[in-house]
Formats: sequence, C-alpha cells, structure tokens
Amino acid sequence: MDVIPVTALGRLPLPALPVAGWLENDELHEFLRDLYGTYADYADHLFTLGRTEAERAASKWTAFARAAAPAPAAEGHTDMPPEFIHDSGFGLAWRHLVAWQALMGAVLSESAFFSIGHTLETQADLEASFRLVAHLYYKHALQVLRGFVEDLVLPLWFAAKPQDFASWSSGERYHVPPMKTREGSKRKPGMLDSLAHDGYIPKELAARTASLYGDLNGAIHTQERRLIHRGVDRSEYRGEVFKRDDFEEWCLRISEGVTVGARLLSTQEHLWQGLREQHPIICDICHNWSTFTTTRERYSDGRGEIVTFHCGICRNDVIYPAEFAEEHWPPR
Repeated sequence: MDVIPVTALGRLPLPALPVAGWLENDELHEFLRDLYGTYADYADHLFTLGRTEAERAASKWTAFARAAAPAPAAEGHTDMPPEFIHDSGFGLAWRHLVAWQALMGAVLSESAFFSIGHTLETQADLEASFRLVAHLYYKHALQVLRGFVEDLVLPLWFAAKPQDFASWSSGERYHVPPMKTREGSKRKPGMLDSLAHDGYIPKELAARTASLYGDLNGAIHTQERRLIHRGVDRSEYRGEVFKRDDFEEWCLRISEGVTVGARLLSTQEHLWQGLREQHPIICDICHNWSTFTTTRERYSDGRGEIVTFHCGICRNDVIYPAEFAEEHWPPR
C-alpha cells in the first residue's frame, strides 16, 4: 500500500480559500484524510492544528506588514497590506504548508524516503520561505524554494544511482549534476531529462519540475523584477513593504512547489520500495545491505522474537521480526 495514496495526490493543488473560511470536510481536510486513511482522528487533529497555526500567523503577518513604512517617494502608490486571515493568497499558501507537513509525517513515519537529510531539508526550506515572506523578503523566499526543488530531485537521482549516493554521503568530492540540460551544452543531460529518459519519472513531471525550477532561477540570478530594491533608479522604489504582486506570485509558487513536490516524493517512495524488494534487509538511512551485527530478543509480551540489525556503516538500528530475518539473512 502506498504511503502517499493516489487519491491524496489527486487533490493537489488545493483551491485558494482564506483561513477564515476553512471548514471541516473542505479540500484540505479531505486531503489529510486520504493521506492518513484509517487514522481519521489524526487527520482531523492535523486540520485543526493547521487552522489554528494559520490564524495565529495571519495576525502576526498583518501586524508586521502594516508596521513597515514605505519609502518617502512611494507614499500614495503602495499596496495596503490585507488582513491576512481574509486573504485568499495567504490561505492558499498556508493550506499547502499544512499539506506538506502532513506528507513529511507520513513519509518519515514509514521510512519512505531515500535520503533522510534531503527529506528533512525540504520542510526546513519551505518553512524558511514562509518566515522570509512574513518579513517581506520576497526574492529571498523564492531563492529558498529553489533549494526545496533541488532537495526533492537529488534523492531521486541517488535512488536511481545508488553509487552516486554512496560517493556523496561518504564526503568524497562529488559534483552534483545540473538540474536541467543546458541549451547547446555538449555535457551529459541534466538530472530531470536523464530521469525521464530512463523511465524513473514521467516526462510530464520532469517538464513541470523544470519549469518551476526555471521560474525560481530568476531570484537566484538577480532578475531586475525580483529585486527587493527595484525601481530605486527610476523613481519607482516602494521600499521594503508589502507588495501585492510579489506576494501573490510567491503564493502560486508555494502551491505549485508542493503539488510537484508531492509527486516527486511519491516517485522516490516507489524507487525506494524497489530497492527494498531487492534487498529485504537494508539500512533505511545509508542503504547498506551487507554489513550488520545482530541482536536477537523476545517481544516484551513474550510472543515471538525480533532481530535488531546494527548497521556497520552509519550505526543505525533496523528491527525485523525473527521469522523475516531468518528468511532473508544472510543474503543469498
């Protein structure tokens, strides 16, 4: 059974809805219930918690944005910050943050990832982007989102090429391939094109990810329209204030990032499942499948035994029922 059900993926992207209008059984709530299946009470808890945190954040964002003073020359033609709790863009972004946090909980609880470091990093990236926008740093928030995409694609590359993962995780001088194929380049194709060509991800998903990544590149390469201080050289400078156009673009990028990211996570899960099928006894952190010491003990209730496999590479412990361990260890 998939950790990320197809029904949950099909609900993304979620429609925009102000936080004040979030009601039980809406699309976000149904996404959480699809994701957690029989654990409906936990899905309900996540929805309630997400709404409460969104309400609290909306109040803080409103106060900060309204306290920000525009540049003197910008008086009269700046955007009035909204009451964020009634803003559909804010609601759109926060709904997708709640969705991502729920996805992380599901994936981490089932060890359905290839690289735990990159998986944890995606949530840090997303939350950092929200914190930057709360303080009106729109360009920087987009820069962090580019890292969010990178931290989703690279584990897929490693899952397809475990030897590359071994080189990267060992601290060797490993050169990460480019995300996209450079036009006119005679070098090897980028990761997305290679993964699609070899059948690891659908071409549509590769193209959609590349498009999002390309959009976010502008914030890294200082496109004029991304600058916080744009217009200072032509009497159009607004200052470090709320900017409706920048804010709404960021909201859309969050929605698209989580939608694309969920599909990349699902693909990573399937590749990891395939590796587990090849190597039933495997460390879920460093993916060693040959170097273990073992400890056997009885369950606390006395019903059966378990075997703990102590990884000789990263020192992680993996526990299996004794019957499963006897069937698959040592490797045949």
